[in-house]
Amino acid sequence: MVLIGRLTKDAVVAQLKDERKVINFTLAVNDYYKPKNSDKGVTVTTYVSCGYWVSPATAALLKKGNLIEITG
Repeated sequence: MVLIGRLTKDAVVAQLKDERKVINFTLAVNDYYKPKNSDKGVTVTTYVSCGYWVSPATAALLKKGNLIEITG
């Protein structure tokens, strides 16, 4: 699955009890469609909570409003 969207706020690094670190952030994904037999389109926003475990240094790049692509 691939999602492309914008960050709703700056990413936050959380440290767990066992010294591991995780980056938490929320992605807003917008979808637009036009229902059958309708002239007006509909926009739907889905919010996806994400955790990234590989490198805590990446959090410096994840700022509010940035457009990112995630795969999972």
